[in-house]
Amino acid sequence: MPEVDKVSYRVFSKNYLPLKEIIAIPRRDDISKKKWMTILQNLQEEDVECKAPWLFPNEILYRCSDFNWVPLLGIWRAVGYTPLLVLRQYRSRQFIPATQGLAKCEFSYKSDGCKKKIREMSNAWNQTRQMKRLDVSPMTTPEYNEWWVRRINDNIPEPLSRNKQRSTE
Repeated sequence: MPEVDKVSYRVFSKNYLPLKEIIAIPRRDDISKKKWMTILQNLQEEDVECKAPWLFPNEILYRCSDFNWVPLLGIWRAVGYTPLLVLRQYRSRQFIPATQGLAKCEFSYKSDGCKKKIREMSNAWNQTRQMKRLDVSPMTTPEYNEWWVRRINDNIPEPLSRNKQRSTE
């Protein structure tokens, strides 16, 4: 008998509000921003799985409106998330994703013009785009492998070494 993914059909209800459900989940507010950064910087590939209860398990949300990525509004700031960077986590073939302009999507809520940007990002969620997940081998294209070797990951601030910390204190 083939394995069947369980899908909650409440998402098809007009009264279903996923954010209400998420807000009801208890959170730990005692974790500092510094601790979160440490946790996130030390994540391994196998520690991360992208899931949202309102998405179909065989589809990948890859963009919203005119953005080539998914805008995410967080607690302190907004960022652009590129699910196409992590297709292997969906067990799909990884290729080089479009990331041009992605850095412009990141801003603090203290920045000028943030209300307009927040409204634009919120409205983008009214026009989401999904693609079907496709199980294939190999999991990466040759072009992606070359890109990965050459890429510069400047999205994650590197922790200060002890020598640098002492000289700045």
